[in-house]
Amino acid sequence: MNWNQLGWGIVICMLSAHANAIEPWVPTDSEMASLPPYCKVKMKSSSSSPEYKAWESALGKDFLHTHHYCAGINFINRYYRARSQQDKRFNVNNALSNLQYMVDHADAGYSLMPDVYLNLGVVYSLANQTAQAITHFNKAIELNPRQPRAYNALSDYYV
Repeated sequence: MNWNQLGWGIVICMLSAHANAIEPWVPTDSEMASLPPYCKVKMKSSSSSPEYKAWESALGKDFLHTHHYCAGINFINRYYRARSQQDKRFNVNNALSNLQYMVDHADAGYSLMPDVYLNLGVVYSLANQTAQAITHFNKAIELNPRQPRAYNALSDYYV
């Protein structure tokens, strides 16, 4: 290999470094600290562990899908930390796909569904999709009329 080839190799590696800098899907330990406690159990514990069984019992059979909800929240958190528009778009798209997975696969009566719709509203608001954001905030309120965060999000969005 000559110096010219080595130089071009370094340039190509530097240009592709951004694509490789995207964070892994699974939250880091510091990210996990900002997620609900059941996320750590769902994402890092065995399904036979006592903690897993306790959360599964408390939240219901659709706890099976909850790692997608946790990932969606984490991608929202990453959106707020992202500096480039490309990274923001990446995180919004991943949050949307994970939260939409919950809508498509978990039962509509699953205990976390009001929060899923609330966070979908947040994602759509971040993506400047007003009608979708309002629809999802209202769905969160419909599923749990006693959820103040959904009312706050909707009123903040209107303001």
